[in-house]
Amino acid sequence: MIKIRDGRCKRNQWSSYEAKGIKRIQIRDGQEWCFYETKNSACFDLRSTKDYILQPMQRILVSTGISIDFIDPDLVGHIYLKSGIALKYGVVAFNSPGIIDADYKDEIKIILMNYSKEDYIIKREMLLLKWDL
Repeated sequence: MIKIRDGRCKRNQWSSYEAKGIKRIQIRDGQEWCFYETKNSACFDLRSTKDYILQPMQRILVSTGISIDFIDPDLVGHIYLKSGIALKYGVVAFNSPGIIDADYKDEIKIILMNYSKEDYIIKREMLLLKWDL
């Protein structure tokens, strides 16, 4: 179970999330980063595991360091780019929302595209994405 302490979740290598009834998901967080930014957050927060420079009109695949070990078969995850990034910087997530099927077991990654005329700098641990179930 992901625990909230002082507005932030407790950082554990293994976390479980229980949604409606018996539905649950088990996640491996290799970076030991927090999922919920605050106790009232609607979605898990996902961060970049590396530094990137996203040049104008370039696409890149961004690593989050988060993998799924178990998810109830009738659940699906949706990945969204934080809306302020698109508005302020012209960077969008391809295939948005990204869909995470119940049988997907690899690391969660997202394709980002820079439609602006300036480089977009992504720093390690930068909060980029929201993930809901």
